[in-house]
Amino acid sequence: MIRRTRTGARIALILAAALAVGGCGRGAVLEDPTPPGAMPRIPATASFLPSSEAEESTEAVEPSGQEAPSETAQPGGQTQPTQTQPAQTPAQTQPAQPQPGGQTQPAQTQPAQTQPAQTQPAQTQPAQTQPAQTQPAPTEPPTTAAPTEPPTTAAPEPPKPKYQVPPFQGSGYNPAGVVGNERAHVDISGLPLGYVAVAGESGTRLKFQVIYGDIKYTYDIASNGSPSVFPLTCGAGNYQFRVMENIEGNKYAELFSTVANAPISNPFSPFIRPSAYCNYGPGSACVAKAAQFSANASTAVDVVAQVYQFVCSTVRYDAGKAASVQSGYLPNPDATMASGMGICFDYASLAAAMLRSQGIPCKIIFGYVAPNNLYHAWNMFYTNETGWVTVEFAVNPGWTRLDLTFSANGSNAAFIGNGSNYADVYQY
Repeated sequence: MIRRTRTGARIALILAAALAVGGCGRGAVLEDPTPPGAMPRIPATASFLPSSEAEESTEAVEPSGQEAPSETAQPGGQTQPTQTQPAQTPAQTQPAQPQPGGQTQPAQTQPAQTQPAQTQPAQTQPAQTQPAQTQPAPTEPPTTAAPTEPPTTAAPEPPKPKYQVPPFQGSGYNPAGVVGNERAHVDISGLPLGYVAVAGESGTRLKFQVIYGDIKYTYDIASNGSPSVFPLTCGAGNYQFRVMENIEGNKYAELFSTVANAPISNPFSPFIRPSAYCNYGPGSACVAKAAQFSANASTAVDVVAQVYQFVCSTVRYDAGKAASVQSGYLPNPDATMASGMGICFDYASLAAAMLRSQGIPCKIIFGYVAPNNLYHAWNMFYTNETGWVTVEFAVNPGWTRLDLTFSANGSNAAFIGNGSNYADVYQY
C-alpha cells in the first residue's frame, strides 16, 4: 500500500491541472500556473478558428498575458492566421524507487524545462493593388433648352389710311377754243370741265354774263384783254354767254353773245378748279400749305379740319377794308395768307383755294345773314363721310356750311352753323 505523501499530493494536483488544461473548450479562461517571470505555456491542445468561425464570435477574449495571433495578409484582402508552434514542455517525472525496508523515496521531480515558444513572425505579403479601372461616365448629350416662344404681343394696329390727293385740276384761257369778234373773245373749250374763259377790250367798263335758264350771273372783267375764268355752277346744259360794254351810267350794250352746250360729266368739276373768285395755281403758297395738311390726314374731313383751324388762327378780320371795298373786288388767297388780314370774301376765297387744290369740292357762297340781313360770303364743302364735330361745327354728309369769318372773330358757333340764318344767293 502506497502512502500518499504531501509530495504525491502535489504531483496529483499537477496532473489534474494538466488534464484540465487539455480539456478546455473554446473561449475558456485559465489561470496561468506558471511562476512569475517564466514564459507563458500554450497548451498542446490549443487550436485556431478559421476566419469564418471567428466572425461568428461576438467577443474574442484572449488569455491573460498571451499575444493575439497575427494574421498574414493575402492578395485580394484575405488573411491567413499566423501558425504558432506551441512550446513542448512535458514534465519529466521519475517514478519513486522502492527502498529496502519498504520505504519508498519520494519521486524526484525535475522541474519542467520550458522552452520558449518559437513564434515565426508573420510573413506579410504586400497587397497587390490593381489600379482602379475607371470607366468614363457616359456622357449625356447636352440638354437643349426648349425653344422659347416669343412673348405674345398685341397685333399691331393696321396703319391708318392716308388721304390720297387727286391730280391737280386747273383751268385757263385757250385761244384755240375762242369764239367771238375782234373785241370780245369767249373760250368754250373748258365747258366739259365746268368753266368758261373770256377776254375783252374796250375803252370803258366791261361785264360778262353767264345765263342758265332764269339764272343769271354777271361778272366784271378787265378791259385790257386779260382773260378771266368763271365756273358753270348750274351744271351740265345749255348756256348763253354775253360780253357787255358800258355806254352810260348803269347801261350796258352787248358786244358779243353765243350759246353753247356744256357737257359736264362731273357735277363737282366746277368747284375743284381755280376761277376769278378763287385764283390759285400749282405754285401758290396756299396750295403748298394745304399739301402739308393733306400729308398728315387720313381723310378729306381731316384736311378740312386742319384748313379750318389754320385760317381761323392766322387771319383776322379787316374792318377798315370792309368799310372801303369797292364793287368788283377780287381776292388773292396768297396775299390774304401773307398779310393775315381780310374780309369775308378773303376768308372764303382762301379756304376754297386750299381745299380745291387738294381735290375737295368747295363753293364760295354769297348771300344774306340774319338778323341784320348782312350781305356776306362763306363756304360750303362736300364730303361723303358721316358726321364729325370740330370747333363746334357739326359736319354732315353732303354740302355743309362753313363760315370762317364769324368763327375767326369769336362769333357764336351755333349761330354760324344754323342754316336758317343764311340765304344763299350766288355760288361760285
